[in-house]
Amino acid sequence: MGLFDQGVWHYSRLEAPYSSLKGYSLLGDHFTPILIAIAPLYWLWNGPETLLVVQVLAVMSGVFPAYWLARQQLKGYHFYPAFFYALFFGVQAALDFDFHSDSLAAAAIIWALWAFEARYTGRYLVFWAIALLCKETYPVYLSFWALYAIISGRQRGLHLGLLVGGFVLFFVELNLILPIFAGRPYYYTDYGDLGQSMGEVVINSLQHPERLFNALFGNDSKLVTWAVYLLACGGAILVRPALLLILLPNIIERFLNPSPPRWSLYFHYSIILAPFYTYAVILALNWYERSEGRWRKIVIPGNVLNLWLAIVLLVNGFIWGNYIWHGIENGYYLLQDRQTVHEALRLVPPQASALASTRLVPHLTHRETIDEILSPEPPHPELQAEYVIISLQVERNPKERALLESEIARFRQRPDYLLIYEREENFVFQRQGGRTQN
Repeated sequence: MGLFDQGVWHYSRLEAPYSSLKGYSLLGDHFTPILIAIAPLYWLWNGPETLLVVQVLAVMSGVFPAYWLARQQLKGYHFYPAFFYALFFGVQAALDFDFHSDSLAAAAIIWALWAFEARYTGRYLVFWAIALLCKETYPVYLSFWALYAIISGRQRGLHLGLLVGGFVLFFVELNLILPIFAGRPYYYTDYGDLGQSMGEVVINSLQHPERLFNALFGNDSKLVTWAVYLLACGGAILVRPALLLILLPNIIERFLNPSPPRWSLYFHYSIILAPFYTYAVILALNWYERSEGRWRKIVIPGNVLNLWLAIVLLVNGFIWGNYIWHGIENGYYLLQDRQTVHEALRLVPPQASALASTRLVPHLTHRETIDEILSPEPPHPELQAEYVIISLQVERNPKERALLESEIARFRQRPDYLLIYEREENFVFQRQGGRTQN
């Protein structure tokens, strides 16, 4: 949250989006020029809340193309896909987690799929262009979608160009644009035992197939995610097996990466499936409505289908992670008194460099230099910040809390930092010889 907020804050000031959390430009982490379009909104409300509001509005705007697309294709089930899209577990997980440009891409793609079926070629290309501005991986999704369209016999000339263009753009962004902004090779091409590039992945997979198998299936968390891949749309994607091609970028991006959060159902990694799964549900229901009445009643009676559709909505919205219940919990959490947290935050001057615990970082990113205690990013020297601020009061993760308690003890022992605030498990340290409080 702080990472994107600091970048958009710089954009709103007509500055390059340098990220002190990364140590280089935000455009070197992920290619996200779409954030430039959000920056003017900071002139109206200058805070990370703006990102959250934009994300919710963008994602839930996808309900409209989902409904319009279903209305074009279906007779009796045209309301269902809109509910499916809104309650899809990947949508719920992304909105429950944080802000990420993946959410904006998913919204743009569901609009693109509607334009594709409505044969609005201009709008179709515009919405895909918006998705391409959201992250460097989406040219690959475009290429695989184009391959599906070619297999389906839809505008083959256009989609052949999109297929080739998507791969070329992906190669250029990974090997030229991102390294220029980061001043280093692209960070996220780590595939563990399979290598550091797709070329190494292919070679090692052929030479050591057991490594590929282990990367794909060698963990209980991965097996759960594989099961959800099929069940999240009620198996609808199997009606058009060619749609399975579009899962390949997501599978590579997630399962071949050695980072456990990538494999789970949480975070933002599944939201990109929402538009494609919604499309698959529409195609499956269209196939059902067009099938012969007698055969359909014998194999899948209407009541059975209705029950199955209800179960799919239930497990997406209320079972896998139960994100709606998380929302209720978060609402209760936000209503609690946080006066002392805000007192502690106000002790950090706007221009001072700061080192903060994770949940406080987004409150302090409108400054040149901010870093995160216990940062998950690649190891880098600890910022010798003028202020260190840690809150146990807002920390709900027991493991993170224990680590932060160790950090508090460490800074208590450091002679170059003085504890200037301690109240209700909120701590502020000031570096001796640093900038004085205003």
